[in-house]
Amino acid sequence: MGASNTPLPDLIELSSLNSNATFTVTPGGGGDIEGVVDNATYSDSDSANSNSHISELNDSYASDSGTLIIDGKAYITQLVSPADDTQAVTVTYNGGASSVDLTGDCYMSEVAFIIASPLGGGSDRYFTVFDDSIGDLPDITSIQIRDLDWNPFGHDIIMDVSGDNNVAPVCFLQGTMIRTPLGETRVENLKPGDLVATVDHGPLPIRWIGRREMVFTAENAHHRPIQIKAGSLGPGYPTTDLAVSPQHRILLDGPEVLFAHGAAEILAVAKGLTEMRHIRQMKGKSEARYYALMLDQHALIWANGARAESFYPGQTAMKLLSPQHRGAIARLFPKLTEDAQKSYGPYARPVLNCQDTRNLVRVLSQQIPIHPAAE
Repeated sequence: MGASNTPLPDLIELSSLNSNATFTVTPGGGGDIEGVVDNATYSDSDSANSNSHISELNDSYASDSGTLIIDGKAYITQLVSPADDTQAVTVTYNGGASSVDLTGDCYMSEVAFIIASPLGGGSDRYFTVFDDSIGDLPDITSIQIRDLDWNPFGHDIIMDVSGDNNVAPVCFLQGTMIRTPLGETRVENLKPGDLVATVDHGPLPIRWIGRREMVFTAENAHHRPIQIKAGSLGPGYPTTDLAVSPQHRILLDGPEVLFAHGAAEILAVAKGLTEMRHIRQMKGKSEARYYALMLDQHALIWANGARAESFYPGQTAMKLLSPQHRGAIARLFPKLTEDAQKSYGPYARPVLNCQDTRNLVRVLSQQIPIHPAAE
């Protein structure tokens, strides 16, 4: 049967691939762990695979002709494995407090590497992938590679790589316009150190940007973005259609909010707003690229004219991050603990969970608009 555009989640992208090299999440070492690619799909003609399950990887030089598709671009692939089961790949995790040795060879492996060359030319990309049996390795800080087999016999590796731990933190969808001191900037064009405009604190630098690429299936459909149509929360609020991850919070204010909730301004979770007109989950969305922006403190920033939160590293939000993202935040904020209220600071405004947001929307359903006008 073979795999046909079968999701291949949780590819960890490396800056290069070399024997006897160590890759870290902090740039400047022997190589970099660049992030997680979660929207790759894989196809081949191997009868062991199907549209929903991959139990054997084949590269493009194998008789089963494995290929990757990422962001609509096709890649010719070459598989690389540990030279043998004595050449373990050591992964440090839990912020460096724990480690595990992953073994294997050209036949069956707990870890494999993929060199992906764009069809038609372009720069190669390098990935590592773990067998499903390994499970989650939180807060990965380094991947140490020993001797590699650059030409595995048969150009295939037996391993299960269909487990999908797709998660999405509090994020903006690609294309969101973020207000900066220099004007509106697409979120994907921002980088750490850039200043963004905040409601309460003036311009603040971005400390960390998290990117997550997702392919949506029945199992993770609840992570599809929420679309808030222009003006759906009041005249010009937002100014253009805004799409965010379901857990992202948007500022609601005005006398109706004060009457219904007792606070003049509150942060409402996006998925709780879907009972309102012109706010919906994008159920037809097959994939998305999300961006999270973390500042030195929780703040309100302008996104497509609406006031929305920056990333807040609370327990739930941190669990929704990939291990690489959690590790990067831990290094930037070494004093951060599970009690973010003490170690990072308070929320910018009172926050409502999903059910409380829905209850508020029902109270306000006859009183919208709930925001008087965009600033």
